[in-house]
Amino acid sequence: METMSRPLRSRQRTRVRQDIQSAAWRLFGEAGYSSVTTKQIADAAGVSESTYFRHVASKDDLLLYPLEASSAAIVSTFAAQPTDVGVLRALADAIVERTEASSDAELELWRTALAGAPELRDRVTLIRDDDGRELVQLAAERMGVSGDSLEAGVRVHAVLAAAAYAYRRWFDGDSRELKTLIRDATDIVVSS
Repeated sequence: METMSRPLRSRQRTRVRQDIQSAAWRLFGEAGYSSVTTKQIADAAGVSESTYFRHVASKDDLLLYPLEASSAAIVSTFAAQPTDVGVLRALADAIVERTEASSDAELELWRTALAGAPELRDRVTLIRDDDGRELVQLAAERMGVSGDSLEAGVRVHAVLAAAAYAYRRWFDGDSRELKTLIRDATDIVVSS
């Protein structure tokens, strides 16, 4: 019985977290990040404040945690790319694949919510530092060079810079879909 209830419990926790996050993003977009209280978020999500705090460490976490999860997913997606694909293309494809995992509506809701929190914008990053180091290590392994290879690091960071630039353009109001911007930007690096 214990093993059967664990997956259900895990799914329920995930669902509650998603409900809280969706409610928060909607409220942040409507009223601005600093104007929204945790009580308002809990009420909008249909949970108590104590349940809110069991699932969320802080309001910042509601906007920034998805980036941390996405950063880790980019690493695992890159690691799973076919080995006959070059480093630049494999990383570009991993970033686009991860972006496509989110619906356009979800991305737009997140962009609107984050626009209501300009104080958090400088903390928004495509890849966390530790994940960036792991990407360089994985690239070096693909290339058959040492983990501290300048070439592996430059290749990885060139693709990341292109994706980050596309991301900033999208955040600043570019009307194209995020996945299109990222694909176009990373293709410039891959083809150069």
